[in-house]
Amino acid sequence: MSKFKGRSVLLQVDVATVFTTIGQIRDIKGPSMSAEIVDVTTRDSTWKEELHIINDAGEVTFDTVFDPDLTSHSVAGTASPLNFFLNGTLKSYKITFADTAPAVTVTFSAYVSKFEANAPQMGAQSADITLRLTGAPTWA
Repeated sequence: MSKFKGRSVLLQVDVATVFTTIGQIRDIKGPSMSAEIVDVTTRDSTWKEELHIINDAGEVTFDTVFDPDLTSHSVAGTASPLNFFLNGTLKSYKITFADTAPAVTVTFSAYVSKFEANAPQMGAQSADITLRLTGAPTWA
């Protein structure tokens, strides 16, 4: 069984039809896909029965070492989740699992639903960011 490094995974955002890497990311989680499943068990059932209703693309969360001077972090940056949050901008994103052969990608549309700046006394300035996906992600 193969094992792959998480370090080589990239998160990029579409800027004028070019996917641009968001800088200084530490950890990436997601997409956290789920499905709405409802109970349809009746008195006639001998086992519990479920029905799939709809899929939810979920969220992608990541944290960065926050540097407001970077284009991908600044308030007005063209690749900045902070800019997208402040303006309610829907953007296209791509995660590339680069260590696999061939590389596996997932592309999706999302809004920035959370931007939380952190400034610990004994640590690096950082930001926790949540992308809320809309529609179906495309795995390739």
